[in-house]
Amino acid sequence: MRIREEPGEPDPVKRDLPPCFLPDELLAVLCVPSQPGKAWKFSSFGGSEWLTFTVEDRGPGKVKDRKGAEVAARHLVVRDREAEAHYWLDESRRIVAIRWPDLPNHVSIAGDREQCSRAWTDRPEDDLDRAATKLIAGAAAPGKLVGELHYGVHDADGVLKAVTHVKLEKVEKDGRSLLRYEETIADVGSGAAGSTAGSSAGTIRQEWWLALDGQPLEGRLVYTEPDKAPTETRAKRDANGLRAWASDAQDEKDEVAIANPVRFSPDSLLLLRALAKEESGSFRWDGIDLNDRSLFSIALTVRGTEKVTTRAGVVLAKHVQITQNGQIAQAWIDPATGDPLVVKWANDDVDVFAKTADEAAKAAPGCGPEKKDEK
Repeated sequence: MRIREEPGEPDPVKRDLPPCFLPDELLAVLCVPSQPGKAWKFSSFGGSEWLTFTVEDRGPGKVKDRKGAEVAARHLVVRDREAEAHYWLDESRRIVAIRWPDLPNHVSIAGDREQCSRAWTDRPEDDLDRAATKLIAGAAAPGKLVGELHYGVHDADGVLKAVTHVKLEKVEKDGRSLLRYEETIADVGSGAAGSTAGSSAGTIRQEWWLALDGQPLEGRLVYTEPDKAPTETRAKRDANGLRAWASDAQDEKDEVAIANPVRFSPDSLLLLRALAKEESGSFRWDGIDLNDRSLFSIALTVRGTEKVTTRAGVVLAKHVQITQNGQIAQAWIDPATGDPLVVKWANDDVDVFAKTADEAAKAAPGCGPEKKDEK
């Protein structure tokens, strides 16, 4: 076998297929015999190298189907070097549901073609949904999250990349009491002293108008860059629901319908304040990506308390994992107020919070979780 990246010539090196090769893990999930307690090892191709994965038969179990009913299903666990996925199959070897432990915001539930073409919100509630609904009746009520956040986005060496300001406030508009959310991200850009950014400084501004119950009514995302025309995406609710369109749309065909969010939040970091009194649990909200004009899922999971280095020094903070879309971040919040202190993303970017914009713009080397001693 030879590998070729198109366009291009085939790699001159011949490669033998590894043992138990399958092009897709789904083939293994559907084909392995029922033998509870047994695990099988397979090989696949990862684009440039051979990869291995295992399938473990956990035996009979139960899972909820699309109607919310608990059904008997065979439980299989697939593991590779990066992730783990849990599959449940019915007696006909059809997949009933899939979950990923590292991404609690994601769940896949089987259905017919029409059901699977609907928004992902069209599925039975799970424990994360119910926990968030309960929290919204108290600490996570949209009106209780009113406030501001200032933070600098730093690379792994503590060098400033951008400064972000977030504000949620109660306002009066057209005779109605509403909530207004605004986020401004100022990219430091390559022109700033000490910056490692590879492009000119730009600014992203996002704005949402919300009903007092948190439902989105209207949104706007504007990106400006020196010497270029700004790009803009808008969303607005009408009688048919939420619709989004880009500023360069030439006709109505460019409009995209967005599924109605169940528990909307314009910013996962604002939700952290609601977890100050929570000692455990996972909670799910819905977000809207105006750039992609799509709905996505947010999950917050309380992980306990641990030490973290902040601008004020080393403190004991509550650890919360954030998963949204395919992104994972670890956040540390003040256990008394819920105010975020430090957030570290999987790409090693670190958000370091401050009381003012000027303070947020200062370098913050060393901020982040306490490094554990290697044994």
